[in-house]
Amino acid sequence: MVGKQTNIFDKIKKEDKELGSNKPAVLKFSQGLPPLSFVENDPEFVSLSHNKKKRTIITSTDQLEYESQDNDSKLTKYAIGIFDKATKQLKIVPSKILSMEQSVIGYKLTLDSSSGLSREERYDKVKKLAESFGSKVTKKKMQKLEMENVENLDYEKTTQSIADVKNELADKESDEKPFDLPDFDAETNKADEIYNIEAILPPRIFFAINHQTFLDILYEKSEAPAYLPEYFKNQLDLMKDEKDEDLIVYKCKILTFMWYTMILMKSRGSHDPLLKEGCTNDIISFLVSLFGSKTGNKKYIISQDDKLKIYNYLAIFALKLEDFQISDITLLSQALSLTSNTFEKHFARVGCKIMRVNADKRSVRLTAPLQLPKNKFSK
Repeated sequence: MVGKQTNIFDKIKKEDKELGSNKPAVLKFSQGLPPLSFVENDPEFVSLSHNKKKRTIITSTDQLEYESQDNDSKLTKYAIGIFDKATKQLKIVPSKILSMEQSVIGYKLTLDSSSGLSREERYDKVKKLAESFGSKVTKKKMQKLEMENVENLDYEKTTQSIADVKNELADKESDEKPFDLPDFDAETNKADEIYNIEAILPPRIFFAINHQTFLDILYEKSEAPAYLPEYFKNQLDLMKDEKDEDLIVYKCKILTFMWYTMILMKSRGSHDPLLKEGCTNDIISFLVSLFGSKTGNKKYIISQDDKLKIYNYLAIFALKLEDFQISDITLLSQALSLTSNTFEKHFARVGCKIMRVNADKRSVRLTAPLQLPKNKFSK
């Protein structure tokens, strides 16, 4: 809450001394939230007061440290309002918005141009880097450099050696992480842990999805649009007996995002169809960054490789909705204007086992540990 009401903030000043270093604070993670596994398990924050006016809050995960930077404006005051239902009173508690700075534990910058390393020292570090992580080609290049006089080793050769090592590592990572799939856990023995929805849809996107349209259709407050594919209507019918409201909201948000993705693919590069369906600009930007390429203001392009990636992601979302086993993929295939025979390949791509029930009907099941097919849909 922000304002200049003197009567409220006089009370804040009075309580400020009593609260000391334990007073509430709103933390802003501008570099990205800590890992969900850390946030969800009651993380501990340590509060340190340097003096009456300055305070530092610190915490750490296994690999990262977070420390607050006190950037509170002198012109603006903040407070948290806590409403007590029993007494019908609102208690105002002073607060600050603190920006948390993120750093990697144990990280030390090496090969910095400001470090004052001699050419010999720089060469020695590059050599160790190549020996530890370089390919055979990179090591041969280093051996060739080693045969030369170290005094004649120029900066360009050193820089090129570093670039070669980085390129080799980037190529190796590209081979290990397919571009047409989200991050996955190939070691887990639980199907529901292979693809993490929270990693695919960051919290800021997931909670910004307006699922009200599907919720209204489910509770019969409005009729489904005639152009809505049967797949979505069928999914809502399956939810009618569900009692868990949180699960209903979760599934409606997934359905909404799937619907937005299909519109993105069929909109011929224009934002307008998505805007008409209630999709916000932030979510449109996220969709374009995930599945396409921006070409101009409110314009984008979806390539053939992008479409293959979309089909893979939609297969994963569909598996999440039906507990990782779908008895018939026909309706979803029709929603994408694909045959079941064509779409089954994308379920196979994400690691599913396929059961052909008849000429048109396919049953799919995601099994753990993950086994991806050798052939790739997209390079």
